[in-house]
Amino acid sequence: WQYLPEGRAVGIPYRTLPGISPKASYFTRGSGHSRFGAYTEDSAEYQDVLDRLTTLIVPVYWVRGNGDREMVSAYDAGSDPPAGGTPDLTEWAARALERRHRDLLASFPPTVVLDIDGLGPTCFCHGTPESDEGLLTRDTPDAELLAALAGGPERTVVGGHVHQRFDRRAGDRR
Repeated sequence: WQYLPEGRAVGIPYRTLPGISPKASYFTRGSGHSRFGAYTEDSAEYQDVLDRLTTLIVPVYWVRGNGDREMVSAYDAGSDPPAGGTPDLTEWAARALERRHRDLLASFPPTVVLDIDGLGPTCFCHGTPESDEGLLTRDTPDAELLAALAGGPERTVVGGHVHQRFDRRAGDRR
């Protein structure tokens, strides 16, 4: 849960940076999760989370994930379900989105760089700085990790695609 300075909970799950206090800097679970942090493809839950995030009085930094990109693409395609068939969940959810939510999702940048106390310039991305589908895990070999993080000058990169919390270091990168 995210707590505002006056202690009021707004009910949006967050992920903290590894090793940082839970009430310090965080980034939220995005539009692919319900207000309770569960993964969802339900467009009503997408829209609820987006609406709640846009009304926060604290800064919100949006980062595009593959789910956001796929929702925009499915919305823009505007396809009807196949005759006698069922659309995939993303197409179904995208058809129920309001245009304002589609436009918000489309506005998310693939990366955001913030200056984090104790870490310096930190790149926030979904997968890797180069791809919202990049997979880095605690078991990714150092050479592969370094190659994936070599695209930018930031020594610290925070991603969330694998939905696992871990803190890795390889060379001068974290």
